Amino acid sequence: MKIKCFITVLSIMLVALSTNTISFATQPAENVINDLYKFKIIADTSNIRADDNLTRAEAIKMICIAEGNDLFDGQEANEQIFDDVSTSHWATKYIEIGFYDHIIQGYDDNTFRPDDAITCQELQKMLISVLGFDLYAQNAGGYPDGYLLYSKNLGITKNSNIDDKSYITRGDAMQMIYNSLDSPTMVVQRMFVGEVETDPIIKLYDGGEYPFKSLRMILSGEAEWT
Repeated sequence: MKIKCFITVLSIMLVALSTNTISFATQPAENVINDLYKFKIIADTSNIRADDNLTRAEAIKMICIAEGNDLFDGQEANEQIFDDVSTSHWATKYIEIGFYDHIIQGYDDNTFRPDDAITCQELQKMLISVLGFDLYAQNAGGYPDGYLLYSKNLGITKNSNIDDKSYITRGDAMQMIYNSLDSPTMVVQRMFVGEVETDPIIKLYDGGEYPFKSLRMILSGEAEWT
């Protein structure tokens, strides 16, 4: 009987392993934690809760600050963007900024679901958008494949332990946001002749035609968004 029970339990474990991806959170290095704290992307260095899942509201707050915005915890937004995010929600200002900066779009039912855990591929989409590579990612297949491609090309997932479709831990999110600080940025300027849109002006700040410019440089005051 004991042997049979052991075989049954083992079979259940094998089925679980074959149908679910098991991942372990990245424990960010000290320099990662210190840099994110220095730029106010995280508020504390002693209790980072690396194994906890990150919510969508927490993610957009961290990314908005990485973009160079101030802290707006608890500040009301000018308008309600999504049906499930009131103007008094603690993250409403970050969500408003993220929407108008084309970092987030929300769901088809006009919700953002701020308290839901964010997936790895959703976070990668936000990071590629804040870096300015939306146009390239859309041309490469859109969401999620085009964004995942550029996330890989830009080294966003370096030193992280992720499965794109799984919920991301705070530790892995911190590593990915840290990686994005040193990626090149891009600005796409839409051009019009009258009311007709023409080819955009693309400024890729990778050290080629335009000088290298990163989020770290913007946060440090060495560069500005142009």
